Amino acid sequence: MVLLCLPLNKGPRTLKSKVDLGDTEVRPEEKWTFVNGVCAGQYWLQANIDMLSSIFGPPVSGIHNRSYGAVFDIMECVVHRCFSYATKDTRRTYEHLKVALIDQNITKVVVIAHSQGGIILSAALDMLFADLPSGVFEKLEVYTFGCAANHFNNPLCRLPVQEDKNPRQTRHQINYIEHYWNEYDFVARFGTLHFTRNKASNRFVGDVFVNKGQGGHLMNQHYLDIMFSKEVSPFLEQVISVDGDTVVEKEKAVAAVVNTEAFGEAQQIRWNRYFRRGSRPG
Repeated sequence: MVLLCLPLNKGPRTLKSKVDLGDTEVRPEEKWTFVNGVCAGQYWLQANIDMLSSIFGPPVSGIHNRSYGAVFDIMECVVHRCFSYATKDTRRTYEHLKVALIDQNITKVVVIAHSQGGIILSAALDMLFADLPSGVFEKLEVYTFGCAANHFNNPLCRLPVQEDKNPRQTRHQINYIEHYWNEYDFVARFGTLHFTRNKASNRFVGDVFVNKGQGGHLMNQHYLDIMFSKEVSPFLEQVISVDGDTVVEKEKAVAAVVNTEAFGEAQQIRWNRYFRRGSRPG
């Protein structure tokens, strides 16, 4: 099986989107990166980053999480997720993001992950939190689709003390983390859904948005095409209902320690601001 999959993995480990952006403004100070999920050869990774670029505007780099067949990919997911094993894809993601985060010429780093890519990104972020100062994460934004990870950390850091402010005021190091999943996506059900609902003992940080009534797990077909490919996105036009009980339960212990209020409402979908081409937020 591994030998049969070698043609899928032929080529560089990092790809660039090939979409003609036309008159869309390209901002060199922005760095967009995508990490693919299971069973994706270079052809599918290229299709993913091309579609991301065509919908949202910027050039997108793709880190190839290589496939060795469904069985071996799932085994890798289990070992990676349960035993925190740092695969070569994880180390490459760590290196790629670290270079962007410490580059003072880059003011925004957007990273998108799908399926197993969420496991890889979660592990890479844990390594980055250990190695880099908290200030560099202010320019990082994280978005996942059908994420299979069992945790997503975002450590707290204290803000500079000011005379008119609470000296114990804190915030998360990464300002924006959003997780998207289709209601009937079986992978997200044992990933994002399982580890965010009624799991106060587990840390899975970020706003979670569910596309009600939708199923499927493929990045382009079941997520990007359904959510963002039309001029008016039915998904983005939905009214957000907040699962307040789960939010308060997961945050009240943290609130007691750092003297902050528990979250009462979900944040507005930031991804919506990237949906209109040529109008990306500053």
